[in-house]
Amino acid sequence: MHDYARLRADIKTRDDVQEAYAGVRFERVEPLWQQYVQLKFTRVTTIKGDLVGKQRKLKELEKAYTQVLGIGVADYGIAALTRIGLAYADLAQNIVGSPNPRGLTREQLQLYRGELRNLASPIETKAVEVLDKAVLKASELGVYNEWTLTAQNAINKFQPGAYPKARELAYRGSNTLATAPLQKDTAAIAQASPRAPNIRASEGR
Repeated sequence: MHDYARLRADIKTRDDVQEAYAGVRFERVEPLWQQYVQLKFTRVTTIKGDLVGKQRKLKELEKAYTQVLGIGVADYGIAALTRIGLAYADLAQNIVGSPNPRGLTREQLQLYRGELRNLASPIETKAVEVLDKAVLKASELGVYNEWTLTAQNAINKFQPGAYPKARELAYRGSNTLATAPLQKDTAAIAQASPRAPNIRASEGR
């Protein structure tokens, strides 16, 4: 990336250079993505700390992928949008799938699970919003690739039947820079995340 900064302005705007740069920036985020998805809420006694850590990494991921999106390369822009949506989906799923505290009555457990659903709901909404944006942008730019399919499949998990089962079509990428329409999305995606959930989890008895 340091080499890119030293390039002449006219070279930086070449499609092949922009695509290579976007690819490098996207791959640089991969270790952070792996750390994020590997952080699971598996213990009631550590869920609050795990949640804080996961939210912190989510902000880092969103910033990094928004920077990739801002480069304006269609394929990697769709990939970045999809990953942001998947990050929100992963957080929501971890909240809903977290273990139950011990010692709760049936009524208390129902209330607890209901609270988790309420906490996860706006995060799920954000996930679908971003994933929808990825699919719509892909359609607008004429891009059909693995990330388009991933976004559609993820939306179907929250909204079954939203997209028909994918046909066996060859992936279609795009080397066309779409800087203006993609950069419009960076501001929208970088909006404030849903308020951090406050899990009151009977403190792991």
